[in-house]
Amino acid sequence: MAPNTKSIEQPLISKAKISGKGPDGFAIEESLLERGHSRRMGHLENYFAIMQRQKLYTNFNMYGELNKEVTREQLAVAIRQILLRHPIMMQAIIPKKFPEHEEYYTSDDYYNTPFPENDFLRVITSKIKLSDIIINEQSEDYGEIIDMILSEYKKNGYKFDAYMQELIGNIVIPIGNPNKPNWRLLCLPSAEGGGAQWKKFVYISNHCCSDAISAVNLFQDIAENVSLIEQNSWAVPYADDVIVDYEQDVADIAKLPAPITERVEYRPPLSKLPKIMLVSFLKTALNFKSDALETRCNDEYSGEPETSAVQMGDVCYDSILNYTCEEVAVIRDRIKHNVHGKCTVTPFIQAAFFVAMHQSRKLLGQKQGFKEWMSEWGVDMATPSSTRRYLPEDPEVRDMYKYGSNVGGIHYLYMISGMKVEREETEKFWSLVEYYHDILLASHSNGDQTVGLGTLMLDVIVDKKNVDKLIRDEYLYQKRGGVIMSNAGYFHQDPAQAYHVTDLVFGQRPGALKFSFGVNVVSTNIGGMNLNVGMVRRTLRDRAEFREFIGILDRVIRDFTGLN
Repeated sequence: MAPNTKSIEQPLISKAKISGKGPDGFAIEESLLERGHSRRMGHLENYFAIMQRQKLYTNFNMYGELNKEVTREQLAVAIRQILLRHPIMMQAIIPKKFPEHEEYYTSDDYYNTPFPENDFLRVITSKIKLSDIIINEQSEDYGEIIDMILSEYKKNGYKFDAYMQELIGNIVIPIGNPNKPNWRLLCLPSAEGGGAQWKKFVYISNHCCSDAISAVNLFQDIAENVSLIEQNSWAVPYADDVIVDYEQDVADIAKLPAPITERVEYRPPLSKLPKIMLVSFLKTALNFKSDALETRCNDEYSGEPETSAVQMGDVCYDSILNYTCEEVAVIRDRIKHNVHGKCTVTPFIQAAFFVAMHQSRKLLGQKQGFKEWMSEWGVDMATPSSTRRYLPEDPEVRDMYKYGSNVGGIHYLYMISGMKVEREETEKFWSLVEYYHDILLASHSNGDQTVGLGTLMLDVIVDKKNVDKLIRDEYLYQKRGGVIMSNAGYFHQDPAQAYHVTDLVFGQRPGALKFSFGVNVVSTNIGGMNLNVGMVRRTLRDRAEFREFIGILDRVIRDFTGLN
């Protein structure tokens, strides 16, 4: 059955869970709790905080392009409106043992202690400046990597490209700073110059209280807000680059929404645990294993010095395939014709990717030994999705969760035998697409969309185990398997709006998640569909083989839709 939606009338956070005291080094003022400007993290938010604390993930990012440039003043006004209405975008996680928190979270003292109550987060109570958000202006932490990104951007004719994506993947937004948000905005200049005005940006987030839908919403809200500035007489009432002053703006700042895990039940019934454990065992035993670099902490991949702001991560090769609006229309038409009208693009891309893995002749079924052959029966794929779908159909509630880490997803093992489709086997390919569609559809009603992350939220786990250590031990120093594929979705833009989004590109690295490939998709009615593929080094021999594989993937997509 689908995850249960909890009553929207329940309190923001149980009074029994509020001690009124924050972690060492901070006091959580009762007034912040009463205003709804501070609360403990939910278990899903804590999962992404763990990924940062334990250096298991760098960032996800979204390139966004508008139809025309906005000035610095317009950008400041637009972002101010977003922060006031959605304070989850100006929250900070309050760490234990600040400012020695990084060492503490990887100490035996910490690992040996269960923490059933998660750390607090709170609205930033210091003044927030636009320069706290624009990463170009944070040279002390990011100067060198931003210079490299901008150099590539200019060399490529002021166009966003895959190598920029590779560089951006090294950026880390630390979660332990109580005075800065968990995201940044990279502003890309135009070829004509023109000073502090931009139409191309990259949203970069550590995934704490943010996801791909949040990123798209940010660009759409910036465009809409800039379009409405004059009509609404909006302005930033402060000087010196300040866009929000908590003391002055407190009455206009909305409450933090309750964690999505207090609205949607993620935790599976205990009766499902035996099946979950069996499936996990089979997935590990029978899964495709690549020759990619094993999973490690972000700062363990390179001999170069690392900083808290720039870490080499898993070092991926990236490639971006663009399909124009006209080509996307053809793809959708072929899906509808060969499967049915309710089939989406996601299972089509999944099938195309698996078939490309087969047709490359360098990934599946290439192990020589009998033991390897016997143990490689399937390829695992994780398919994240938004759990906002399980919220009530109430516009006010939906708006509350417009931003935040509101994700679930499935993680299944798919048989390699079904992927063996050749170029001329059209009927077999579309049968595979329909099969994957049916699996995806069933996952939204049988609870599988939340069970993976939900298992880590069970009381039997959080009350007795240190979840940081549990996840770290499970994720690190492992062989990599298959694919994590995220389709952020299709976002219709209104060309009649004065400012509007014209293009989006979604990217992220697998980090210490045990995947060899990351596939990230997002589409608009103006820029078409961008399919960004990242591959961890050594999955294939080198960049040349990776490019060859991308060519095969593009050919498969075009072969079975008649685009060739």
